[in-house]
Amino acid sequence: EQEVRVREDAVDLQGLVSIPEGLRELGARVRSMRLPGRIHSSLLEFPEWISELRNLEAISLEEMTALPVLSQAKHDLRNVLRLRVARVESMSHVSTWLGSLPGLKSLEVRDCPGWTEFPSGIGSLTGLQTLGLSGCSGLKIGPEGAVALGKIVSMTVLDLDDNGIGSEEAWALAGALGEMVNMKTLSLRGNSIGPEGASA
Repeated sequence: EQEVRVREDAVDLQGLVSIPEGLRELGARVRSMRLPGRIHSSLLEFPEWISELRNLEAISLEEMTALPVLSQAKHDLRNVLRLRVARVESMSHVSTWLGSLPGLKSLEVRDCPGWTEFPSGIGSLTGLQTLGLSGCSGLKIGPEGAVALGKIVSMTVLDLDDNGIGSEEAWALAGALGEMVNMKTLSLRGNSIGPEGASA
């Protein structure tokens, strides 16, 4: 079922194969956009005019076959502060998304078990305050990913629950956490850290 719902400053796009250009007319009114409901894989790329939504602050992508392509050259989304991704099968374009959203304050990725490669470019999100990556059982952070996390000194909340993190990764993360001087909340529940990793 395809449906477009506009409520005040929020837009819900249910089951669409493309983002309707009619939203362009809403301009500065749109502050949040949600694309739920297994969007068809033909939604390969966000339209260039999405950059005209200058007050767009939050994007939520749920139940999709793949992340649409974003291009730093075509899409100016520097005002987006919050990105939520849940139950997306292919995360192959996640690095370009992060590169196109330099102003992110909050990033949440939930229940994407097919996501395996941690984006080292996450370290460029120097203003990120909250990072929640949970239920991504195939995700491997690795030493490079830990180093990238350590660069985000603005981080105050880090949730890495249920990601299959092992003892070796826990040791790598321990070094990164030492750089996060503003960290207030850390959660590593549901991982495979074990006693050796816990001692890190």
